[in-house]
Amino acid sequence: MDLHSNESDTLYRAASVLFWIGIAYYALALPFDAARFAIAFVGGSLVLYLYPKVDRSRVGYLNGGLLVASVVTTGYFFYMYEVLNEARIGWNTTLDYVLATILIAIVVYLTYVEYGSTFLAVILVGLGYAYFGPLFPSWLYHSGLGIERLLQTGLLNMTGVYGNLTQTMGMWIALFLLYAGLIQGYGGIGILIRASQRLSTYVKSGVAQMAVIASIFVGSINGSATANTAITGSITIDVMKRNGLSGSKAASIESVASSGGQIMPPVMGAAAFFMASLLAIPFVDVLVAGVIPALVFYIPVVIGVHYGTKDQLSSDGSDLAEADTGSIDGAEISLVNVVGFAIPFALLIYLLAIAQYGVMYSALLTVVAMLTSGFAMNVAQNPPREALSAFTANTVDGAVIAAKTTAALTMIIVSISLIVELFMATGIPSKIALAILQISGGVLALAVILALAICIVIGMGMPTGAAYLLVAVLVAPTLTTEFGVADLAAHFFVMYGAVLSALTPPIAVGVIVASGIADSSFWETAKKSIILGFPLFLLPVVFIFQPDIAAADLSASRLLLGLNVLVGMIGLSYALNRPFDHGDGLPVNGYAPRAALAGLGLVSIFSPVTAVAFVTSVLVLALLLYLETLIGESVDGALSEAGSHR
Repeated sequence: MDLHSNESDTLYRAASVLFWIGIAYYALALPFDAARFAIAFVGGSLVLYLYPKVDRSRVGYLNGGLLVASVVTTGYFFYMYEVLNEARIGWNTTLDYVLATILIAIVVYLTYVEYGSTFLAVILVGLGYAYFGPLFPSWLYHSGLGIERLLQTGLLNMTGVYGNLTQTMGMWIALFLLYAGLIQGYGGIGILIRASQRLSTYVKSGVAQMAVIASIFVGSINGSATANTAITGSITIDVMKRNGLSGSKAASIESVASSGGQIMPPVMGAAAFFMASLLAIPFVDVLVAGVIPALVFYIPVVIGVHYGTKDQLSSDGSDLAEADTGSIDGAEISLVNVVGFAIPFALLIYLLAIAQYGVMYSALLTVVAMLTSGFAMNVAQNPPREALSAFTANTVDGAVIAAKTTAALTMIIVSISLIVELFMATGIPSKIALAILQISGGVLALAVILALAICIVIGMGMPTGAAYLLVAVLVAPTLTTEFGVADLAAHFFVMYGAVLSALTPPIAVGVIVASGIADSSFWETAKKSIILGFPLFLLPVVFIFQPDIAAADLSASRLLLGLNVLVGMIGLSYALNRPFDHGDGLPVNGYAPRAALAGLGLVSIFSPVTAVAFVTSVLVLALLLYLETLIGESVDGALSEAGSHR
């Protein structure tokens, strides 16, 4: 069958809609166990992933065979669920083992197809370590999992492939991806980018700030560094280059802003959902804990972008609202559209934070609200005869977008769920904890450096949610059990550490995408990204030594701590990004104010004494005001002198 035909496209669109109807039905009725739902969810995701790839080529025929095998294995495990989950615990038939092997092989292969050889290597290392445990030396040694136990642990016991992490993906994250898909289907991404353009016209660095604002908006519902960069960077990087910024500078701004989108509530690169599941805490606690750190990152980045670009831009941003957005698909900014997209998002925040409904039910109600708003927006802006057809087409488009995103993400989450289950069975988390403890000699600072390095290495090239799952299992327990770090602080540490991989060479997927769009040097872009994104590199350490910044409350003490850390980060960002090269009349060279701001900023961030941190924050603000006043007067004087000589 030619899957590029209209008939095949219609079938895929219908399958996507049925997929979401099935998930919505489960969210409402809960007709069977979560593990059985996971079987159906993984099977549906496999079908949605493979079906568009079936054609008359050699690879297309292979995909067709994999599609048939996926349907057969899924049908078997779904039908035999009660037998496998009750009567065959600890023993299985040959057919069970064969079908489990086939399904695992399909998932691993598709993960390789979608995410490349780096992640395939991670999976193979995990499988190899589980099986060949007796061959490993020293603290890595374990008795090994035989083939039968490996398949039982990885799938047949309804763990691993069908375990808690996959269930979280299907019951929590999938509906949020549908919500994001509907936003895109109704043109919301275009509105977000256009709104960022409008907002950015009010500051001198507005052209560059457009990238930051757009990435905040898009990242709040997306959370993928590469997706954020591709969506917003295709517009913002070109605009920044046309207004005077170098390609590497424009790409660095976009890569930092888009990588930061992964830490923005409510999605947080899907890590928020897994964090709530692993820690067995309400989802709203993760959201509350994540708000202040996100602000502590983005506000200094905004300031760094402002001072790092305002003297390089050829435009002050006043013409940005009219910048070319023809390549943006989406609705125009209007009161109807703004209200239409704002209401479902406000409802989501209300349901999670105030009413404290369950995540799945909150997501379902938000999807219903988005459908209602989508219909209202189409009715308000189209003739009656066209409104229904436009709404239907946009809704199906959103469902297809969400289905494709969900299917691809499910492949890697299922693979991670498999590896995590095998790692737990081998006891590797406790072994890594012991190794870090021995190497660091029990010194927390050294342990933090080792743990952060592990997080960055593991996270390279992976989506945030997948990377977080691995480091949450392998690294976070060391910090909590051996060093007494609070659970939320430890998990935010490893999550932010995994996010850093998007900016850290040699992988740095965020930098790769941005520099590719900008046609700039990868290494030059990476260097500028690290300087601009320095707050993101420092925040994981802050979580360890100031753990209350990731607490699940909004107490006065936490707000004051957040304010002190924010001011310190602003001082550091100013010192790193503010050029002191105007002959601006400073009584000392530029290194002195940089050093002073950096030193005071670090004290403000890390001082364990609140009063000291507060006083230092005041000094940072006073020094910033003094420098800006002095530089401003010097520049004004230079301009006046230049005018008098004309």
